[in-house]
Amino acid sequence: MNVSMDEFIARASQWDPGFPARIRGATAQEIQALARLTGLPLPGVYEAFLARMGHGDGDLDVGMDGTTDISAMIDYYRDSLSEDEGFPPHCIVIGTGSISSDICLEIVPTGEPRVVFTEGNKVYGLYAESLMGLLFRNAFLGFRLYTRPSYAFYASSYAALGLMNRVDEARRVILELGFEEEWFSDSICVCAERGDTAIGITQFEKQGMGVSIGSRDASELARIGEVLKKKLGLSLQKPR
Repeated sequence: MNVSMDEFIARASQWDPGFPARIRGATAQEIQALARLTGLPLPGVYEAFLARMGHGDGDLDVGMDGTTDISAMIDYYRDSLSEDEGFPPHCIVIGTGSISSDICLEIVPTGEPRVVFTEGNKVYGLYAESLMGLLFRNAFLGFRLYTRPSYAFYASSYAALGLMNRVDEARRVILELGFEEEWFSDSICVCAERGDTAIGITQFEKQGMGVSIGSRDASELARIGEVLKKKLGLSLQKPR
């Protein structure tokens, strides 16, 4: 879906009215400086992100406990160039210092760039199928879902899942329960709602699965949890 950054901010603001006050954009000069250092044209969606959130993403945590601040990206590129360190081909670093090393936009022949985890000059995993989808996902999980009065987190290890990616199976389970999937769901994360209940299912490549559920009805958490246990072998980790 073709969605502008303004439309994203408007939706995130509906989920968290304080969001616009927390974001800080970068200047055109900073964006140009970063573009020169990367040696690649910055995708339009990333330029729009930097213009509105280049110095603060408003608690979206796109960097996964690291940073996406443009000042840090500029410094990182300058340091890497001086030390003659390379990055994966067709990739632009947008986050660093996270628990998963670098976060990059991988430019693909057609469509929006993918968001990937990288280390050195290698891509080793998918973070999200698009940057805009990732922004909506994080806003949904952090603002729409987690702030519901009742919350529960279910999880399973990769080994317990049979060393398999079971996102599609989990998607079918929640659709059978009557949830409606959000358009920004992808192969890594499924976000969906049903009435006053929101759910987010996440499984990164070769990792375990986590399912967050937020609701205004505490009894819903237990009912959905029983289905997740039976169908997917998940166990309750964090009730609230």
